[in-house]
Amino acid sequence: MNGLEGNGDNSQASNGPRANDACFEHVVVVLNPAAGRGRGRRWQPVLAQGLRRALGRECHIEFRHTELDRGAETVARQALHDGADLIIAAGGDGTLHGVVNALAGSGVPVAQIPLGTGNDFARAVGIPMDPMEALEVLRTGSAVPVDLGLKGERYFINAAGCGFDAAVAERIQRGFRRLRGTPAYVAAVIAALLRYRATDMTVTVDGTTVAQRAMLCAVANGRSYGGGMRIAPEARWDDGLLDICVVAACTPLEFLRAFPMVFRGEHVHHPKVTLLRGASVTVASEPAVSVLMDGELCGATPVSFGIAPGALQFVVP
Repeated sequence: MNGLEGNGDNSQASNGPRANDACFEHVVVVLNPAAGRGRGRRWQPVLAQGLRRALGRECHIEFRHTELDRGAETVARQALHDGADLIIAAGGDGTLHGVVNALAGSGVPVAQIPLGTGNDFARAVGIPMDPMEALEVLRTGSAVPVDLGLKGERYFINAAGCGFDAAVAERIQRGFRRLRGTPAYVAAVIAALLRYRATDMTVTVDGTTVAQRAMLCAVANGRSYGGGMRIAPEARWDDGLLDICVVAACTPLEFLRAFPMVFRGEHVHHPKVTLLRGASVTVASEPAVSVLMDGELCGATPVSFGIAPGALQFVVP
């Protein structure tokens, strides 16, 4: 097997060895059939044909589905054990999160076909949102080392959040009958604002402490979450650092007035926004607030985050 390599520089990723120069023998697609309200299941036959063209007919390609009792991480760990030399996350942020936690530190590259509602890390590295265009990345792209955030022994590839953003995720998980993607996130923001209250929050980043009554603390490796909200527009996934955004307490009306700014990354100039950058982050609050990573709820404050530089090989354009 001739694995992919890269230099980890965003601007130079295209200069690394190409995906189609590698000789993959065993590729496993970890597919969430329910992603995008059943989009994953509908796309499987088309993806199978596209992967054959992108990777070559001599490559053994198999689809393995996530299920209620077998999440993406379990499926990806088994694929790694079975000798897969490329694992593709076909689904949304939750599918990618599971695959990342299975493959971190393994040296086996991960690729993504975005089929979910957010797909924010795919956006960060330039993977097209159209699945067929994303397949082209497998043919022409390169695998580069990317950083991963850490919470204990768990990894996140895109972003973690404490407070209001976790409350929004909880509301999204309860579902919106006719909405998905960014519209669903906006609806969840409005719904969560009706009940959420700011908390006394203490955020310490590499020894620098910010203590204030706050709505949320976002800890970012990628640039956006919630389907394109540019919470950390200057974040880089290969600099060995996390970008932190703390939003101070504000009224629901103040929040809604400023909310559109985050889609352009202009919220960073708002007087109630504090930006920090570092390798070690701790967040405490009174009362405790929920915590999420890559859109998945995972406990409550107090919490500590770190960074694992270059811990994953990821295929980018």
